[in-house]
Amino acid sequence: MSDMHRYRPRRKYARTRFDVARAAGRVSRRRAPATARLSRAARLGIGAVAVLAAVIVLGARWFTGDAFIIAADSIRVHNNQAVPPAQIIGASGLAGEHFAFVDLNAAAKRIDDLPGIDAAEVTCTWEGTVTCAIVAQVSQALALWETPQGLVWIDRSGKVQQALGDMPASLRLRSEARDGAGPQIGQTIEPALLRTLTELADLNPDARLYVYSARYGVTYAEEGGWRVRLGWSERDGDMAEKVALARLLRAQLAGDKLAPGVIDVRFLEAPYYVSSQ
Repeated sequence: MSDMHRYRPRRKYARTRFDVARAAGRVSRRRAPATARLSRAARLGIGAVAVLAAVIVLGARWFTGDAFIIAADSIRVHNNQAVPPAQIIGASGLAGEHFAFVDLNAAAKRIDDLPGIDAAEVTCTWEGTVTCAIVAQVSQALALWETPQGLVWIDRSGKVQQALGDMPASLRLRSEARDGAGPQIGQTIEPALLRTLTELADLNPDARLYVYSARYGVTYAEEGGWRVRLGWSERDGDMAEKVALARLLRAQLAGDKLAPGVIDVRFLEAPYYVSSQ
């Protein structure tokens, strides 16, 4: 038997099922594309932004918290012999304001506008909590007035204020019992009476305690026992003339050795006296 050789030409284009399957297997063994990774610098940047955002949020909550809000009980008023502290604090408008945004000049201006206040200085500090101080310069008291409702004071504009206690004043008045309530807080006394008190304070007479009545006006008692009725000052300088006339009459009456009584100079053109004899 002889050897036989067969010639099988190579196929250039035809593919068997085996070839297709083998090719598919090769594809299946390929690696999937790698996922892109962030650089270390990028990761650090993102972390820093997150930390900064947290700090801002926490800082905003802290800055807008109660520690920076002015409470009414943290406000102190100094040098307020005449005007109640609650009235000054209320007028300031400080309570409830934020420490960083409060307008201290506006607060001082509102206090300045109160009757009985000539000027005010407002300061606020923060040391864990907010504290504010108000230093008020009160108006000079022209007169303290004893009324059935209590002690009030009159400033030089004639405004009636509640007195917190004895305070320096040029004059002191007492309402006559039959005249009723006397001046009311918040009101302004009549111009003639204001002029009377102002002129008496400037004259600096011996007497410091006066009695006011609707009938006789202002009356005072002298050390010798004489009571002097001055009435009201109807024009500028009126009270100086009345006080001078009362002193002249007193000297004459003392020379006549008359017992003390009443000297009435309410009407300059018709003064008179009434002796107790």
